[in-house]
Amino acid sequence: MALQKNDWVWIRIRNDRRLGLVLAVRKHVAVVRPLFKSRRQLQPYHETITMRLLEKADLPREEICALPCGKRILSINKAFEIVAANRIFTDNPERQERRVYYCTRCRGFHTSSKSKVPWILFARLRSDPFEPQLPIHTDNHLKHQVLVWLRDHIGVPLSNNLFDRSLLQYAPTYKEALDKLLIDPAAYLHFVYLHVYLKDRRDRIR
Repeated sequence: MALQKNDWVWIRIRNDRRLGLVLAVRKHVAVVRPLFKSRRQLQPYHETITMRLLEKADLPREEICALPCGKRILSINKAFEIVAANRIFTDNPERQERRVYYCTRCRGFHTSSKSKVPWILFARLRSDPFEPQLPIHTDNHLKHQVLVWLRDHIGVPLSNNLFDRSLLQYAPTYKEALDKLLIDPAAYLHFVYLHVYLKDRRDRIR
């Protein structure tokens, strides 16, 4: 049995069996947060349990979606305090939370490092994937085609300079950045909205 982080498992102790969420996996043990059966919430502490007492829970997707996601539940005031502090103090690269959202699974608030990208952009990515116009003679030719696709078809507000700057922040070279972008355009959108636009706003404020 191969367990991974965020797997749901059955914890078997004597004749009792309860669900838990895997936080980490070691050689012979796993770190698990048990689930409160009555409250449908994860307990605030974690337990280190031997693999012999754990069994991977093959739950249907509908049941998993009704369980907590595992992130720390915050009050709305505490969540906004964390985000506000991270916007002011940017010296800690481990604290990148920039947005507050309500989690229907946990029935509480979480923070996220991902910016809120307009949902219509992801719908357009699915309905209008990038189709290169052949022949492509140079990397600059491909870069121009990708920019036109993102700006005119998908609706991402990118100028030539901003697109060039974002690519060099996204990967060491234009070619690597374009390859990475075309493999997962949604990840690039998250990157642009979080790092590029946010940095531009900070620079204008200064």
